[in-house]
Amino acid sequence: MHRRRFLRVIGATALPVLAGCSSDETPPPRKSSVVEQLETNDGMIRIDLADRVWVLSRYTPPRSSIDAPVGVAAAKGGGGGSVRGATGRAGGGHVNAPRTNHGWAWWHGGDYADDWYDDHEDETSRYSVRIEKVGVRSFGSDAVFKKDRPGAGPVDWDWTYRSPKDRIDHPLRKPGWYRVGAHIVGKKVDHDFQWECVDFKVSSVGQSYAIQNEWKVSPRI
Repeated sequence: MHRRRFLRVIGATALPVLAGCSSDETPPPRKSSVVEQLETNDGMIRIDLADRVWVLSRYTPPRSSIDAPVGVAAAKGGGGGSVRGATGRAGGGHVNAPRTNHGWAWWHGGDYADDWYDDHEDETSRYSVRIEKVGVRSFGSDAVFKKDRPGAGPVDWDWTYRSPKDRIDHPLRKPGWYRVGAHIVGKKVDHDFQWECVDFKVSSVGQSYAIQNEWKVSPRI
């Protein structure tokens, strides 16, 4: 038994489980590189997609696909901060939320994620993927978004872009909360890795707009 896991077992017998916290074995959100940057430009939401698109997964390909995995991803990095399972979109939680490598708030992320990836390093692989389509949805004001904060995965998109290139310019019609989602599938494996999403707020700044409070929203690995 790993020393870290042994200490967790001892701790579990000595302390009650805190309400609202996930267990140590609850998988964290998966890591990925799909959407590189979001910004506003000339009345558009500019969505820059990653040059090398990949996702970390526990998917195991058939034995015939020996060349499919692209190595095991590094266990460290991408989960800084002390908030466990951060979920405070539109509720003031962005400031103290753990961060991804892009500096975005990490939905359901936290220090526990690095521990989990350390303990399960031999179960995860990094896969090269391609983006089949990108969806954009406008939710509206803080009050509206608080009532309809979706979990990980697709939503009822206002607009979708199929087989997108490196960048998408989406018309910006109003401020408020948005979601951009990318549907990803394997490049070397025949597998649907579903959706990676980013939630963010567009605010009016003088005569222009600015993107704030970005949250990376990924399914648990």
